[in-house]
Amino acid sequence: MYIKGKFVSGQELDEVKEVRNSCGLEVSDVDDNMAIHVVAYCVDEETKPVATGRLRFDGEEYTIDILCRRPEETDDYTDFVLKMLIYQAVQHGANRITAFCPAAQETLFCRNRFQLVTQVEGICTMKLEN
Repeated sequence: MYIKGKFVSGQELDEVKEVRNSCGLEVSDVDDNMAIHVVAYCVDEETKPVATGRLRFDGEEYTIDILCRRPEETDDYTDFVLKMLIYQAVQHGANRITAFCPAAQETLFCRNRFQLVTQVEGICTMKLEN
């Protein structure tokens, strides 16, 4: 398995939406146009988008959310996307990153040094501090 990733933003979100739709997520909001997204690709016989996530900055706080992968793929892809998003936030000067994720992804975020802040109705708020 070979993983390739790229950062996308603005109007280049077709592959982001394709991956989200394959995960059953119909999310597309105002924040999408302002966020930095990562798309991960499985590179084998063909190159196809398999995972995505986004990084938002509201002027004060960096936030990672909507991290997902195609159901038939492994968590290696979401881990790859998460690492790229963390890297991007740190490159922009983030000392703290907030993340919102389903409880099923809590372990993935913890493996990447995030700590659980709260869990409400199956959604975790996580923090990573430098």
